[in-house]
Amino acid sequence: MIIWCLPHICGAQYSIEGSIKNSNDEMLPGAYILLNNGIRKVNAYADSEGHFFVEGLAKGRYSVIVNYVGYVRYSNTFEVSDDFRDVGVIRLLEDTALLEEVTIADVTPVIVKDDTIEYNAKAYKIFSGADGIDLVQKLPGLSIAGSNVNFNGEQVIQVLIDGKAIYSTNPVAALQNMPADLISRVEVYDDRGEQEKFTGFKNGNGYKTINIKTNIRGNTVFGKAKAICNIDKNYNADIGINDFKKTQRISGSVQYGTLQPEIIGTSYASPGTGKYRSGRMSLNYVNRIFNKVDLSVAYFLNNNHVDREQDEERQYIIAPDSGYTVRDRSVTATNNTTHMFVCRIDYDIDSLNSIYFKPQIELLKSHNNTDINGETLYNVTSSNISSGLQGINYAEELLWKHRLRNAGQTLSIAINFSGSSTNNNDTNYFYTAPTNGLGVDTFGRIKTAKTIGSTEFTNIAYTRKTGTSSKLLVECSLNRFLSKSPGNILDNYAKNANDNNEQFNIFEKQYFVKGGAGIQYDKRRTQFTLSLYWQEIISNNVQKQIDSVATSRTYHTLLPVITYAYKLKKNSTLRAHFSETTILPSLTQLDKLIDYNDPYVLYSGNSLLNQAYISNLGISYNVINKRESSTLLVLLNMQYIHNYIGNFSFVANIDTFTNNVLVRKGAIFNSYMNMNGYWNLGFHISYTVPAKFLKSLLTISPVFNITRVPDCITWQMRYSNKYYFGFNAILNSNISNDIDFRLVSGTNIYLSTPITGTIDPGYIKQNFSAACKLTFRGFTLDNDFLASFLFNKTTATQDNIWWNISLERKISKDQRGSLQFLISDLLNNTAVKQYSNTDMYMVNTVGKSRGRNCLLSFSYKIEKRSTSNHKNDL
Repeated sequence: MIIWCLPHICGAQYSIEGSIKNSNDEMLPGAYILLNNGIRKVNAYADSEGHFFVEGLAKGRYSVIVNYVGYVRYSNTFEVSDDFRDVGVIRLLEDTALLEEVTIADVTPVIVKDDTIEYNAKAYKIFSGADGIDLVQKLPGLSIAGSNVNFNGEQVIQVLIDGKAIYSTNPVAALQNMPADLISRVEVYDDRGEQEKFTGFKNGNGYKTINIKTNIRGNTVFGKAKAICNIDKNYNADIGINDFKKTQRISGSVQYGTLQPEIIGTSYASPGTGKYRSGRMSLNYVNRIFNKVDLSVAYFLNNNHVDREQDEERQYIIAPDSGYTVRDRSVTATNNTTHMFVCRIDYDIDSLNSIYFKPQIELLKSHNNTDINGETLYNVTSSNISSGLQGINYAEELLWKHRLRNAGQTLSIAINFSGSSTNNNDTNYFYTAPTNGLGVDTFGRIKTAKTIGSTEFTNIAYTRKTGTSSKLLVECSLNRFLSKSPGNILDNYAKNANDNNEQFNIFEKQYFVKGGAGIQYDKRRTQFTLSLYWQEIISNNVQKQIDSVATSRTYHTLLPVITYAYKLKKNSTLRAHFSETTILPSLTQLDKLIDYNDPYVLYSGNSLLNQAYISNLGISYNVINKRESSTLLVLLNMQYIHNYIGNFSFVANIDTFTNNVLVRKGAIFNSYMNMNGYWNLGFHISYTVPAKFLKSLLTISPVFNITRVPDCITWQMRYSNKYYFGFNAILNSNISNDIDFRLVSGTNIYLSTPITGTIDPGYIKQNFSAACKLTFRGFTLDNDFLASFLFNKTTATQDNIWWNISLERKISKDQRGSLQFLISDLLNNTAVKQYSNTDMYMVNTVGKSRGRNCLLSFSYKIEKRSTSNHKNDL
């Protein structure tokens, strides 16, 4: 809100409103505004959303001056003649002269702007030719695991380039295609829906977002082409290119290959021995046209084929003798193809009205085939599962944003629609033979279904300033969800040679009505929001299978949302968020059709399930010490679920009928039921401090989590407590651009009170990784080492050790081309071991791996920059 520095001007009352942004269309909170009509001066500051509102003005001509650190001062004049005037967006340009004078010694590595953490790329030394991934892994709290980017353990959903979604569906691709020397700053914050950002009310938790702020000036073309192959004639080739000029940005990438990710050093967690094929293409176009429309268009294509073979041992915790074990070997072939088209349009109609429109369409096609051979103490089983899917998904978001002429008032209407149509064809065949040789069960099922679904959502929100530091929100919404799944099932039991051909139909219709109001206070150090919503849900479900089941539920709920933020000092903030939400059971949890995909564990839904009621409390504290260049983040999260949808399990000591299902001796029937008693408590600390004697940054992260989970096992309620203790330490070098190393140690302890029996499912997992890159006389030596050890009382100690080593040489005069020799998995691992546990069983998995590979690659860096010193205005 605006902080007044002078009393209101007497006489007729006039007011103005506007917002302060930079050339990247990013808000500049805290910008200083000075108004002068030659008689009086009025100064104010933009609020946390970059908006400003000044009232009590006299009629006449005013000069306006806007200042913000690091930007060129803005000055202009305008006439105040109406009761209210919206001056629109005032854009500030970066002060390039000031930026060029900044030295690394004067750079602050991390700063906090409201709820945004901003890293200065100049404070972190990286080797020549590094990309965005190499830089991001040096930033405190950020990490990359496979295809996921995480911030303090929370997954990053999107990565923006100068505030625009260039690679909207793939955060890692956005970082891979961005040279590190083009990055000036990296911002991490919780992004929110378009309507929520417009109203300024933070009623949700948001989703983690990284914004890469570039130092691109003028027209710039950059990218990279790379080809790699091994002695088995497998290969991988990809090229990515970006063309940035003024407001227009075009990006594209193409990749195709038969080399698995773990072979070329991009993943350690995907074992495979059979065929592998992967193809990917993306095209992105971003531009501002007619000086009023921000247009973004993107197309994505993904196609892959993967063969995998693995051995699995499941030891069931809930079995009566706690010694029931299933051993099986599976061979899986998977084919997936996805086409996606996304468009986004932001249209500024005038100073008071704007429209946001985002249509999206996705085409899916997949096929999966799995052969499983297994055995238990009681029987042996062989099964084949084949599934195919073909479908289309469509979604659109439409938002009208309007600022009323009455000062400080807004009205917005959101209309969203999504629809899908999917065809499924599933075939399941298995036979089970008791180990005593008496009798054989043979079962086959062919299931065809077409699922049609649609969701319609409308939300109307009105906000009004109730003072210089507070505003009111009133909103209401209507949501309609419809899903139909008609199909046919052909069951064939060989023991009686009878066919059971049955039609089924699953129909679900839900109506959500939600309305409420909230008040927000935002002044200087304090920000507080209190909202209360009333929600009514009408849910109708009809299932026509062996018997027809129709259920109807109506739920009435009050849902509070409370947020609080207090800036203790200039660089330390305390935040708290409390909310209550509901979640309805899914169609899978309601579907009574028996799932025979796992012959040892049969699944069926429960049509009588009720909605779950979730209470969440989150508290965070962060502080940045500029003098010591250290950062501290403390997180505390608590959750309680009423009517938790948990597992109901029945373990058969003998052949038993339950829920009209024959459960053979040693097998388990699993379903769902509502129960109380679920809660979770999590505590996380992340502390980063310079290790001056090593010229490096040290980050330590202790984590503690406890979860209480209720279960019902053979009609008896049980409760298990799950404990997790973690301690991670990361040492990132910051010595020079020619020496780069990264050491990571992670200790993870998982403890659990057994639900029943004598098996202790707890285990300890220790991970250690080391990466070192050394550049000398045109050569670059790269070592990448990872060791993982697991200790468990009931299973043998597991260990996985990988070592990749490469030597790279620049071979072109312009230093853009390079030739690299790589040895992947130098220690020749032929198996990848993994361990996990659930409420029902512990799993040891051994996946086949190709082992040592020798590869040769060539890469070329594409780069062309203009000599213009003007920052792209995007």
